[in-house]
Amino acid sequence: MAKSNSSRAQGTIEYLVILAVIVVLSLVVVSLMTTIFVSPAEQITSTTNKLGSMNGSISIVDATTDSSGEGVVTFSNRSGENLVITKINIDGTDNTYSSSLPSGNERNFSIASLVGCDGSKKSYSVIIYYTAESGLTKQLNLGQIQINCSEDSTPSKPPEEHTNCIPSGKGTLAKPKIICDCNGLQNINNHTDWNYALGQDINCYETRNWNETIDGNFGFRPISDFSGSLDGKGKKIDYLFVNNIIDRESPDAGLFVNTAQGSAISNLSMENAAITGNNFTSILVGGMMGSNSSINNVHVSGRIDAYDVMGGIASENFADINNSSAAVTLNNINSSGFCKLGGLVGESWSGTISQCHSSGSVSCVTNYGNYAGGLVGEFRGGTLVDSYTTADVNGDAIVGGLVGSIDDGTIIRSYSSGKVFAGSQMLVGGIAGEVGYGTIIDSYTTSQILGFGYAAGAFIGRNYGTNNITNSYWDITRVGSSTGCGLGDCTGASGKNNANSQPNYFFDGNNPPMGPKPTKWDFTTIWNDNNTTQQYPTLK
Repeated sequence: MAKSNSSRAQGTIEYLVILAVIVVLSLVVVSLMTTIFVSPAEQITSTTNKLGSMNGSISIVDATTDSSGEGVVTFSNRSGENLVITKINIDGTDNTYSSSLPSGNERNFSIASLVGCDGSKKSYSVIIYYTAESGLTKQLNLGQIQINCSEDSTPSKPPEEHTNCIPSGKGTLAKPKIICDCNGLQNINNHTDWNYALGQDINCYETRNWNETIDGNFGFRPISDFSGSLDGKGKKIDYLFVNNIIDRESPDAGLFVNTAQGSAISNLSMENAAITGNNFTSILVGGMMGSNSSINNVHVSGRIDAYDVMGGIASENFADINNSSAAVTLNNINSSGFCKLGGLVGESWSGTISQCHSSGSVSCVTNYGNYAGGLVGEFRGGTLVDSYTTADVNGDAIVGGLVGSIDDGTIIRSYSSGKVFAGSQMLVGGIAGEVGYGTIIDSYTTSQILGFGYAAGAFIGRNYGTNNITNSYWDITRVGSSTGCGLGDCTGASGKNNANSQPNYFFDGNNPPMGPKPTKWDFTTIWNDNNTTQQYPTLK
């Protein structure tokens, strides 16, 4: 049996009302159904669970079957008081909740979403526990609820219209599990190989009160070893809170701990996230993103505070990331440790990062050493293409406006424009602080470098490669230097806008490395040429 998903009941009217009428639909082979049904007009009241001083009670005001066959009960709170669902007990096992349910609201509830199915009918005893503002704790006993897990080839009854999201679906690609609130998001941990989709925008502000410890609230428990898919359907997750720094033994922090090979996350926004972690930390994937997995059309914003490796989308990447962005504040909180920070990705090993951008600030100042970049902290392989960053970067070891270090791999048609704050003992460059065996093609930087260090260059701080730069440029006036590479070969990189003679050079997509059009950068389907508004190119 699965643990709790995100459904909650509420109290209404004058008496605590319960109803559990079992209806067996004629299913031949596929639907998952919870058979708790009543007509909206058939409200059977009971005085056995009356809430003392409350003016009303909970009633089952409606019950339907959704498109996948799951029975859904709608509870309505007309009690005049806010209620809190504290737990749902199924066959003697508690599934803990902690969520305020305001008076006057309705919430859909599906027993089927809380149990696993093995292809047979099962019956479960279900009790819902809740408290009132006065502190009174009551329970709603639904009795024995039958779940039909058999397969059905006939269409199920269409759902009745509800204003609230219905947590339906089977977790398959054809019928993904619909997530309606933050509890449902948390319960992905129960079936990490399922396929999921958001049914509505989700506000996770309540996670600030979750999982209390003597050192503070842990918040949301990141999802481990995710191998399924999550399709946000263009909706957002707001105010996610994770604070696993209070437990040094906890895994990496983010919505996900890590994602396995073949996983997919798409069409999702995460806003106002607050993530505090230990080693590997991000808003989306705290730890490693497995190879052959993908992130597409995902956009995050918020603040991350952690010790070691951080990135807005992912801290350690082996996957493909496409059409995604991060507007974040990244802050290293360990002045004596090691850190790798990137506005989008902390450390990228392989895969392709394409049509992505980052903004905000990246701060990685330690006494031990660090890699910091506006888009990627350490780029160890793969391809970075058609991407840019406006993030400001602060570091004191290996720091770059676009990436901190390029160990290997290829960067194509990308640029940086944020400020780079450099310490005195560092390698610093507008594109990268250090380049090993990587290649840079058709790219540029206008990142102003403040405080030149041990090896500083307008384009690259120290370049170990030879002839590894092609058709690339920097803005001499804005960067503040006419020296392309502090150490090493800088053939293939050229300075523009000397003495501010060409201040709008990189605004115009006809100029190298972007043009002349229609070659080089794609200003038809990928990039916007913002010359008329005197801005750098942006992604469509």
